[in-house]
Amino acid sequence: MGTAASQSTNPQSVPHMESPDQRTSAQIQAVAKRVRHELLMLPYYSVFDWLEGEVKPDGSVILRGEVVRPISKSDAEFRIKRIESVTNVVNEIDVLPLSTMDDGLRIALYRAVFYSNSSLARYSLGPVSPIHIIVQNGRVTLKGCRCIRNGQAARVSVCSRCARSLRSEE
Repeated sequence: MGTAASQSTNPQSVPHMESPDQRTSAQIQAVAKRVRHELLMLPYYSVFDWLEGEVKPDGSVILRGEVVRPISKSDAEFRIKRIESVTNVVNEIDVLPLSTMDDGLRIALYRAVFYSNSSLARYSLGPVSPIHIIVQNGRVTLKGCRCIRNGQAARVSVCSRCARSLRSEE
């Protein structure tokens, strides 16, 4: 029968997967959900970082993305290794180079994308933004969801100073 503690269900628990043959898609999805949760709960994860995790049937997890702080890379790997059903972690996360120009560009782009006069301002209200701004050596990539309004993708207007910075790097 067991004790009450062993019978309680933890919503964060992941079913243990013995061998690749016994793993179902539901078990793999449960591990993927736990991986996503752990990545989102990283203390320094922000709108300027992008992390992805791919769960393989053998229990290995491939981490990909870009982060501003080196601690985020090692912390992500450490947290994923602690998940019960994960057998191996391959860390392919890139740490973005330190650059004051990139930092200034990140802030200017954040203001252009998320401030109140932007059509995307509503996406800055959650704890983790669905849109992430990745700046590497003056190159800008917006990652995340595609926002649809009235059947058309919402446009992001970038201030003229940011646009000049972007064009100067091309």
